[in-house]
Formats: sequence, C-alpha cells, structure tokens
Amino acid sequence: MDQLIYNQYRIPKDKWRYGKRPSAETGCGWIATHNALRLMDLPSEPEELIREYTRQIPVIHGNTGTSLFGLFRYFQKRNFKVDLLLRKKKFNRAVREADTAILFYRWRSKRQMGAHFVTLHSTRKGFMGYNTYRNSDGPDLYGDSLPEFLEKRKYFGPVLMTIQNPNQTTKKEERPMVLVIGSINMDVNILLETILQPGQTQLCRQAVFKSPGGKGANQAVAAAKLGAEVVMLGCVGKDADGEKMLSSLQNAGVNTDYILVKEDCPTSTAYINVAASGENAIAVDPTANLHVSADYVRAHPELFAKADYCVFQLEIPIDTVKAAKALCRKYNVKTVLNPSPANGRTQELLSGIDYLIPNETEAAALLGKPYEEATDGDWQAFLEKNYIGHMVITLGADGCQYRQAGKEPVHYPTRERQTVDTCGAGDTFLGGFVTALSEGKTEADAIDFAATAAGIQITRSGAQAAMPTRAEVEADMV
Repeated sequence: MDQLIYNQYRIPKDKWRYGKRPSAETGCGWIATHNALRLMDLPSEPEELIREYTRQIPVIHGNTGTSLFGLFRYFQKRNFKVDLLLRKKKFNRAVREADTAILFYRWRSKRQMGAHFVTLHSTRKGFMGYNTYRNSDGPDLYGDSLPEFLEKRKYFGPVLMTIQNPNQTTKKEERPMVLVIGSINMDVNILLETILQPGQTQLCRQAVFKSPGGKGANQAVAAAKLGAEVVMLGCVGKDADGEKMLSSLQNAGVNTDYILVKEDCPTSTAYINVAASGENAIAVDPTANLHVSADYVRAHPELFAKADYCVFQLEIPIDTVKAAKALCRKYNVKTVLNPSPANGRTQELLSGIDYLIPNETEAAALLGKPYEEATDGDWQAFLEKNYIGHMVITLGADGCQYRQAGKEPVHYPTRERQTVDTCGAGDTFLGGFVTALSEGKTEADAIDFAATAAGIQITRSGAQAAMPTRAEVEADMV
C-alpha cells in the first residue's frame, strides 16, 4: 500500500505529513467513510473510531483529509472486502459489482492543486456520487462512464477503492421509483342532481360524506395500487383528517415517511359537487398544502437521486413546482405535470416538461383558445415553443389524444361504461400512465393501461377508495 501511494503520486515519504487529523466537519476522509456506510445501509460511527486508524498515517495532500491508506486500513480492520484499482478502464464494472466505492482524484488550477474523495454507487441512471465538497447538496450524477468523467474534467491520478460488505451476499435490486409532490385533501362530497349554478339552491341526493383525496394524494394512491413504488412529498395538519389521509396513503402502499405534519394548521379540504350524471365541480381550501414549500422540497435531494419519474400538479405553490422541476433536471428525472388547476402562472412551468397531461379545459387554457377551435398546427407550435416531450389530453368519455412534436396526433377511444362518479378519474389515468412508463412500456401501451384503470374507477363512488388494483386492471384488459 505504501508503494502504491508513492508510485501513483511520486510523493517522497519524507514529505508525507503525519499528525493531527482535520475535524469531522472538514475532513474529506471522514465524510467519504460516513457516506460509504450510509450507502451500504449501515450506521455511521463516531469520528474517534475512524481517528484510531488515521491519526498517525500519511496525508496525501495538505488539508484534503484522510489518506487512502487510512480509509483502506479502516475498512480492512472491520472485515470488509476492499480492493484498490488504478486502471480507469476497470472503474465502471468495479463500481457496479461493489456495494459502494470511494474515488480519489486530483486537479490543477492556476492558483492551487487540490484533491478530494467522491463516494459512489451505481444506479439505473448511471453513477451517483457524494462529493465531499458538496455533501450537503446530496448526490450528483456522474454519468455512465467514470473514465470519461475524469478525462472530460482533466482530473488525474485517480484511485478507486471498492468496498463490499461480507454480510451482504447480494446487491439489492432497485425498483423504478415514482416521486409525487402535491396536495393532500380531505374531500367533502356533496351529491346533487346537477352542478350548482349561480344563485341556485338544491337539496342533496344523500348525506354529505368525507373521503380521502387531493390531486397529489390521488395520483400517488393510484400509482401505488397499480404496482409502482411511490414516495410522496406533501403536508397534512396534526388532526383527525390528517391521520385519515396518512392512513389511506399507507394502506395503498405509498411511502409517507417524508410528509410534513403541521401542528398549527388544519388538513386541506376539498368541497366536491357531484351531479347525478357523474360530473363534478370542486372548490379547494389549500391550508396545509401551502406549506409544501420550495425549501421543503430542496431538503430531500436523495429522493430525486433515486426517482425515475416525478409527478406534480398545481394545488401547491408554483415556486415549489419550479424547485422540484430544477431538481429533476439535475438528477435526470422524467417530469410529469398535471396542470390542474390552471392559473396565470402555469406557463412558467411548461418549458422542458417530459409529459404534460391536462384535460381539454386545461389544455384550452394553456393554448389560449377554445379546444374546439384549436388546429393541429396550433398544438405543434405549442409543443415546439415550450420544448414539451409528450402531451396527453384527457377527453372524458371520448378517450384521450396523444401528441408529440413533429408527429401526427393519435386519438385513443375509451370503452363505454356505466358512469357513477368521475371524481378522481383523471388522477387514476395519470397514476396508471406513469406506472406503466416506469415499467418500460411504450406511450401507447401506457395509455391503454391508464384508460382501463380510469374506466374501472368511474364505475364506483369516491376517489381513492374507487381506484382499482393492478389485478383488477389486468383482468379487465384480457
């Protein structure tokens, strides 16, 4: 090991520095070790235990932190399988086969020469790395090739340390993950003969009742019940409605570990007018949803690092959606925007969206003209102007229309069904669509899957409770 360091860096042993370690707050070696343990799902250890192996060993470069020698010794003493590689051609495969790896490299600038550690692991997106200089910002995406990354930035002298936990016989397989950021509401269902008109009073067809809802929560529940791994970011009040909402999400299989629970505000409420025809009109008291802030979203970069698709709507602050969209771009996450309810700032969010899924009313608002008057040329110009990848306009009983810039639109009809309640049908469609996409299905197959799920949902009353399971959808598609 001593000779390896000497050969790689040509630093005479009499120039190696011994003595005081940098503090836990600034030591790159300590941070790299902490991240390596975290990526192996192991608890971190006190700095003193690492200091035991690193106090009197060489420091490769000034204030960089613990040397590779110290890290190597630390993991060896704890019976981890540790290997060192100098040949860059072997780096990609080595990281993919290890539980985690620590990459050390150096760089030159006009004023200084520096070096530091990156703790790496392999994901479907490529190599994610915790850079010791940017640790608080979460992991960064290092692309599909470490040699190309090093060459492009003109970094030199790389050494890769791979680490394998002997007690972990197989690496965990990652499932596609869908991150939903949005509203969580308790729905108050008011069943009338028709949608209320201005100045009109009606008697309810049956007693008013509550049920879990909110566009964000609905889409999360729909995706989870249809087989996706779903994590949600949102907010509820510390009250009875909030407890019911969390329970409904958890029962559907949604990960609620990151949802805010606020003591100083009630859970948001949606008042839903459901007509006998199944049509509905909704008014939302946002309350807790307004606490889904940009800072709250930015505090969870690790979720974006793991996510394959991120879904958001507009029942939360627009600035929060902007922050989520920026993180999606950083971590190479596909974006799915449901522009509902449409408002004057919706246009600010459109640029670069991968999948835009409005209904015909929302689509007309985005285009700025009635849906019936819009031409194919109007839609092509809209998609190209905003760099939108795909657009699916849901049309209720008429199915949906799929559009992509530069291609002919495709209309997908829907099967005729006995409609009971359309509330939540659009959310079920979106949940099914993103679930199918996350499994690698084509847009056409994803639309078929989503339309079947929404078709089953409208034959039942309620939102989340009416959403079908995967088994029900697959049986209906046969």
